[in-house]
Amino acid sequence: MSLWDLWFWLWKKVWENLSDNSNRNRKRKNISYVKKNTSSKLSSTLSYKKRDFLLTKNELKFYYVLKSILWDKYSIFCQVRAIDLVEPINDDIVAKNKIIQKHIDFVICSPKRFQPKLAIELNDSTHKRVDRNQRDNFLDLAFQSAWLPLIFVSTRDMTKKEYLRSLLSEFIDLK
Repeated sequence: MSLWDLWFWLWKKVWENLSDNSNRNRKRKNISYVKKNTSSKLSSTLSYKKRDFLLTKNELKFYYVLKSILWDKYSIFCQVRAIDLVEPINDDIVAKNKIIQKHIDFVICSPKRFQPKLAIELNDSTHKRVDRNQRDNFLDLAFQSAWLPLIFVSTRDMTKKEYLRSLLSEFIDLK
């Protein structure tokens, strides 16, 4: 069975389940589209669960501080893939593979065209590890070469509004 056939079969089953049970299952909160006790290879190899939260507690606090500083002047995006912000020149596969699985905590963009203006990494205690330090250094160099500012904010400073306002105003217009 090809991947296309498998995808088509799965989509057909989902569609049939939706159309057959649309009225009957309207009030049910947890609708299962794939039977749990099937013997298909697909259901036995896929085991995922929904994450409870997109952001950590510190990231959420920092988001609200950023929101209070920026209001509607800029858009804030969370957990953005670095490759969606900076890309290698000339489709360099090695450079692409180095950056493709890395994420940036926050990206500040212009509100109308969503142009990235500033990237922010929130540094908690994990950023003291050697591997995280190497990752941060690599991202810093990659963003510098692409002319997109990347700043690192310590969790100690994440709630200091005046400090953050001053730091952000070095890169974006807050007036």
